[in-house]
Amino acid sequence: TPLNAGAGLGFWRDNGPSGGLIGGLIVDPTDDAIVYSYSLTGPLSKTVDGGESWTLLRDVLSRDHGGTGSDVAMHPSNPDVLYAARDNYLFDGGYLMKTTDGGATWVGGAGPTLPSRPVYRVSRAPSNGAIVYVLTWNGSAGRFEISRSTDGGTTWLGTDGVVGGVDINTSPFHFEVAPNNPLTLYMANSTSSNDIYRSVNGGETWTAIGTGLPSTAIDSMVVIDDQTVLVTGFNSNLLWKTTDAGASWAAVDANPT
Repeated sequence: TPLNAGAGLGFWRDNGPSGGLIGGLIVDPTDDAIVYSYSLTGPLSKTVDGGESWTLLRDVLSRDHGGTGSDVAMHPSNPDVLYAARDNYLFDGGYLMKTTDGGATWVGGAGPTLPSRPVYRVSRAPSNGAIVYVLTWNGSAGRFEISRSTDGGTTWLGTDGVVGGVDINTSPFHFEVAPNNPLTLYMANSTSSNDIYRSVNGGETWTAIGTGLPSTAIDSMVVIDDQTVLVTGFNSNLLWKTTDAGASWAAVDANPT
């Protein structure tokens, strides 16, 4: 049944996929009819006809197989290559799975040197498809740690596969690489006020850049380039922007006339 989405937005209808709370959508940049939908509590699905029908891919993310899905990332120039991250329990090849054929088959994508623990976020560098970042939770150290690969996940840099960490106790919901610089990353937490960080050395060290933002948890974040970031807050209708890598923030009118 069509749903009235409001004046000027037309009508929407529920076309699926089913299986759990949607964690995100990834659109094939070479064919916008191909979309991947991943669920935080269920399967990873794919459509090749713009959402008219959906195919359940191998159930690498499902809670039924001992865990929950946390993130999916696509290679910037080869849309058939994707990584799927799991934040709870091992499944076959581990917490990080990889496909090179658009989801038809999956193998463990972690490599031998990635720490064997839950992966909360996975991100590809838009300007260099060989660079992969994952964010894992180190319970004994009480912090989130960053691993970086420069060969598509075959090997991982740093001591025991870790290049750096951030001392926060709740899962960052946003973890992005700047499109124009594969060593600049931004991380934001959606459960604590002004909790946003920046790294300029591939995740080795991090600087808090939330000063100047309103006292609210960050709901969404878009990284335009290594200097420009947009964020919104929970229970706020304001959009905030920095053009100097977080040194200052300014409110932006999200509904210009």
